Amino acid sequence: MKLGRWLGAGLWLVVAGCDVAPDDMQFLCSDGITCPDGQTCVVGVCRDVLVDAAIDVVEIDGSMDAGGSEDGGVEDAAVDAPTDAPLPTDEVCAPDPTGHGVDEDLDGLIDEGCVYRFGTPHPVTDIHGPNLHFSPELTDDGLLYFVRAGSEGNGIWRSERLSDFEKFRAPSLEFGFGGGLIDSMSVTGDGSEFVVQIGGQLRQVVEGTIEPGLALGVEAAYHPSLSRDGTELYFAGEVGADRRIYRSQRITDGSFGPGVRVFPESTEREEFPSLSRDGSTLWYTSAAGMRIAVRAEGEMFTTSLPFEGLPVAAAQPFYHPPTREMFYVQRGAVEWSPTDHSIWRVQVCRTRTGACEVDPIPCESGNRSDNGNHCYESTADPTSFSAAAARCLSEGGHLVTIHSAEEENIVNRTATLPTWIGGSRGPGGNEWVTMEPFLFSRIDRAPPDGCLALNAIGGWAPLDCEGTRIASVCEWDRWPVWVDDAP
Repeated sequence: MKLGRWLGAGLWLVVAGCDVAPDDMQFLCSDGITCPDGQTCVVGVCRDVLVDAAIDVVEIDGSMDAGGSEDGGVEDAAVDAPTDAPLPTDEVCAPDPTGHGVDEDLDGLIDEGCVYRFGTPHPVTDIHGPNLHFSPELTDDGLLYFVRAGSEGNGIWRSERLSDFEKFRAPSLEFGFGGGLIDSMSVTGDGSEFVVQIGGQLRQVVEGTIEPGLALGVEAAYHPSLSRDGTELYFAGEVGADRRIYRSQRITDGSFGPGVRVFPESTEREEFPSLSRDGSTLWYTSAAGMRIAVRAEGEMFTTSLPFEGLPVAAAQPFYHPPTREMFYVQRGAVEWSPTDHSIWRVQVCRTRTGACEVDPIPCESGNRSDNGNHCYESTADPTSFSAAAARCLSEGGHLVTIHSAEEENIVNRTATLPTWIGGSRGPGGNEWVTMEPFLFSRIDRAPPDGCLALNAIGGWAPLDCEGTRIASVCEWDRWPVWVDDAP
């Protein structure tokens, strides 16, 4: 048990005699209250004693730049002089690499005045197919787990993040289950444990075997969300007609005890709780839309606040602070959505100004998509399919791939018809040159094999790959590159 009071944003107030602290926490210190080993008391806050590379506003060990006077700085690489720079008066909203903020102004609070904002969402087309998708969660080693339900079978699937960060490998089935439909799931940060929802029960998965339902003290339980270390389980519990967010703690037998209401004063219906990987924020959906709460007193959360920026039909958000990204499920048909219940991804900024934007992809001689992530350019010179594909690759792009009606409209405005697109049909079916799932198509049900082209009447047709010479459209993708948060 921790002896102290939680102050939010990774901050504990420690009572006398408590000198044990997790590495990622910060303690207040005063007369009679000492800091843990390896930390020193700086303006009432325990800080790591580290060597600075410049001014002491990153590691903040207390020995440099603490207000403009010589302080006999120890272990600093900067110069300890009477002209030491004063401490900053405002917080820098960008998180450090661990996902936690830094208390730059040494007032005992982290990121005060900073708010969460979203960038431009985009679908993660790499992992989709003709199925419904639920509960996307990212583990510490970059594996994206999710529930897939449909013609390919119900179960927990996973996709590995590629080295270029923005793309994922084709998904593989992690666990397939019979005897019940998995509606949602959650996984610990190391990927070692799962909790799944089957009907109105939450059940642990141990070595690929589903255990009996957890006794959580509610009539039905939905939408599990595990903490990174697996010590907490959040869920939507139902008692009578009420559905609210509950928190359950791990007990000695390895299961979870009865849940406790997280927001006891709330009168709204609450669903889809999602604890961020660092445990500092809890996101969920209410009848009025998405809400966010920050960790506060004890191990519970403050009263939640409305949070705007995602479509109304967005659900099951999962926030990963180290990479500043959120994955969520987009329900229904929206622009650029490859399928119903598809997985989307968006940048999350901590900012003062409300800005969370990235520059659009350069596109001087072509047409840019509305979300700024794609550029399309047509070449009227007639070539074979292979020559067209090689030309696009040589210029850093690829023959265009089409995943929605909105994207097809842009390509039609760009192209000189007929034109090559980056698809082909063979014995194994349809495929794109990028190996993305083939989710959208205008071709006949059983056409002959060949390379795909847009024709003059708005359809798609397989043509002789080498014997046909027509125009082509290249596409350049630039998924959002995470930028520095606004000051």
